[in-house]
Parts: sequence; structure tokens; C-alpha cells
Amino acid sequence: MRGLEFSEQFYERETRDGFVVGEVMKRCWAAGLQALEDVKEFCKSQDIRFFAVYGTLLGTVRHGGFIPWDDDIDIGMVRDDYIRFTELFPKLAEHTGEDYQIFNPYTRDWYCMNFSHMVNGRDLSFEREHLQKWHGCPFLVGPDIYPYYYIPRNKEEEEYIMGLLARIDSAIALSRQSAKQSQEEGKFVTDSRLNEMLAYALVELQHETGYEFSTDRPIGNQLEILYDQVCRLTPSEDADYLTRYDEYAKDRSKKFPKEWLENVVELPFENIRMPVPVVYDEVLKKRFGDRFMMPAREPSLHGYPFYAKQMREVGNKIEERERTIQTTDQINIALQADGRCVVLFYTAVREMIISSAAAVAKIEKILRFFQTQQERYLLWWVPGRFIEEKDMAMDLTAPQMKRAYEKLIDDYRTEGYGICDLSGDMEQAVRCCDLFYGDQGMLSEKAAEAGKRVYLQDYGCDDTDLVLKFIDEKQAEEQS
Repeated sequence: MRGLEFSEQFYERETRDGFVVGEVMKRCWAAGLQALEDVKEFCKSQDIRFFAVYGTLLGTVRHGGFIPWDDDIDIGMVRDDYIRFTELFPKLAEHTGEDYQIFNPYTRDWYCMNFSHMVNGRDLSFEREHLQKWHGCPFLVGPDIYPYYYIPRNKEEEEYIMGLLARIDSAIALSRQSAKQSQEEGKFVTDSRLNEMLAYALVELQHETGYEFSTDRPIGNQLEILYDQVCRLTPSEDADYLTRYDEYAKDRSKKFPKEWLENVVELPFENIRMPVPVVYDEVLKKRFGDRFMMPAREPSLHGYPFYAKQMREVGNKIEERERTIQTTDQINIALQADGRCVVLFYTAVREMIISSAAAVAKIEKILRFFQTQQERYLLWWVPGRFIEEKDMAMDLTAPQMKRAYEKLIDDYRTEGYGICDLSGDMEQAVRCCDLFYGDQGMLSEKAAEAGKRVYLQDYGCDDTDLVLKFIDEKQAEEQS
């Protein structure tokens, strides 16, 4: 294993400041730190400075690591360092031998953010070799990299830049509105007035800035590039302050004396040293207020955990592979049902990984709940399985959860108060059940197609009362 080393204890599920951080998130943290260390080593070799910003800076100072409910790394770079880093980025991949990618308006014509996002590959991967290298994390991870640009000392120049950026922002809004209206129910729709306004704005901007718009890239993307180019206009010698211009446009207090960000010190962050602005406390006050040392959960801008979207995009591929490792169990439902309502319960490894901090405890609670209800209901549990192959080594993504989950399966089979179906025969399970409860996936889809009532479980809450209500309503419908 190259680079950072972590103890097995680091990966364990942990409660920090009252927030449970699951095993999968811990492995994502480790992978993110690995990517950051590669950035740090490369930047040192190229004399490029960076520093923690936003939640990462707050986590460094307040927690000595990640904010428990945060899941990414944010760093900043001052104008010239940011430009050099993005230009030299291909050398980072060469230097490390990793397939690092960087997303910004220059490298991806679909990208619409005014900062860069770095990731450690082209797609998530459960391949064993990849997981062994990246601490068991199959997801795309890497820091967001925010450029800080200079505000001109000359007030007239500042107002000119702010006005120009406002006009570019307006053109970006027009381009997005135009793109949104260009498709309606699959038919091309033209809003001539909107397109005229956009065309006029582009002509004005091209005349004023000399930027030549082309048909090679989407207009919105070219406007994002122009916005960034205008932000870069002012050199250090003509400025006293640095800012993120998108924030400065909304609040003119969001600026920093340039010496605050041009100089850095290092503080402990998990098991690395994190560069931070030399007057980090003042920077934090600007962003979070005077009480920044008091833990308070802020909502994530991208949804927590970040990898839920990546995991769900896998779709049913995991379940299709699961069916290849099932047993030849034979289920005799006629003898076991004995007139009781048969509840088909499915747990998908995909959803368990997404909700790793709560998954096993919730499943165990559901099993115990139905154990107390076995006179009325027969629980037919179809547990998804962790695949342990070369190209899908899910045992490395959540080994602790896997062990606890498989113990639940063994205990349930031993205690014998319901059916544990490892046969892979989805058709029989759907045919014989009265209703479905559990995770979304192939089985829930088949149950819905068969006209069964489907209730998807929520790992974030205790929904046992709702399940009983759901079952009773279904039975009442049938009796009526």
C-alpha cells in the first residue's frame, strides 16, 4: 500500500459529537486524504501553495479532522497558484501513476461551476486491486479546489469588473433558460425573444472583452470560462484583498487581506498535516461567525453521503451478480405460511452501503420486530449478498458491516421463526408473498409488476409502526 496508512480502528463506525460516522464513510475519508496527500506532494514539488477552506478549514481547527457530518475536502489556491495547478495537472497523474481527472469549465464543456473538482478515476470501481489501493473506497473522491482572485485596489476598476461579471452572470442565466426551454415533451421549442436577448448579450460581451464565442462548445460553458477570465484580471501588485467573486457579488464583506491567504501554516488533520491560512481564526469568523467553535450541523450542499448518487447509478448490476452466488435452498411456503400474512423482506447491499452507519442495526430491529409478530405474519427474508470476486470485491468496502450482517443471517436461519431465502428464485418469492417491505431493487420492481403492494424501508427512522399500518390496510382492503 503506497502513501497513507490507517489503523483498522480508523475505519470503524464511530460516534463523533453525537453523529454516527459509518465504516463506508470512514473509508471515503481515507481515500480523500490519500488523494490530498498526492496533491500536497505535487504542489510542494512545483512550489504551489494551497490551504483548507470552508468545512475542511473549520474541521481542521475545531475537530482536528473532518467535521463528523462532512464528507468532502475543500481547498483554496490564490490566483497564480490556481492557474499553474490547473495547467500542470496532467503531470500530477504522471507523477503518481493514478488516473486523476480534473473538472472545470476548461476541461469539460458540461461543467458549470467556477471552481475545479478533482477525482481519482473515471468511474467508481469495486475491483479488488483498486479497493486495496484506495482503502476499500470504490467511489470517485478528490478535493474541490477554489480559486481566490484579487480585488483591484482602484475602486473604478473594481466596479467595472463587478459590473462585467454581473452581465456575464445574466447571460449565463439566459443561456440556461434557453437550454431548458429548447426541449418540451421531446419537441424543439423556440423562444425568439429569449434567444434575441441572449444573442444581444453575447455580442455586447464579445465586443467589450474581445472573447470570441464559437459553435464548438456550449454557450453556457464559454460564458463560465469568460467569467473566470475576468476574475483573473487583477495581479497581486494591484490589490490588497482576495475573494471568491461569486460570493463577493452577494456580500462585499466576503473578502480577505491578501496576506491572510498568501501565507499558510500546518495543523493536524486526522493523520496528516493540513495547510491553513496563517490567520485561520479570522478567516473562519468571516465565513461562520464568531461562534465557529460551537458545533452546529449545516445542511450539505450536495446531499449526504456524496456517494449515494454514484451507488444508485449502479442500478441492479450488483443484484444481478448476487444471484450467481445464491444457494440451492428449497422453500416450502405452503407448510410454513399456515394462513398467516406473508411479508417479503428484502435487504439490498447497495442500500446498506449507502446507509452504512445505520443499516445493520435497522435490519436487526426489523427482524426482532417480526419475531414478536410471528403469530400474525410470516417474514420471508431475501438478504442481498456481499460479492467477493476480483472485479467486485465488496468485502473490502465494508468488512465490518459484512461480518455483522452475515451473523444476522446465520442467527435468523438458526432461530427459525421465518424464511431465509438464499435460493435466488425471485419469481417464487414474489408469487408467494402477500406484500413487499424492504429496499428498492430488482425484487421490489418484480413485486410491483406482479401487483403486490410495496413499502420501501427508510434506514434513517424506525418505521415499524408504519409497516404494521401498511400490512393492516392491505388486509382490510382484501377483506372488503
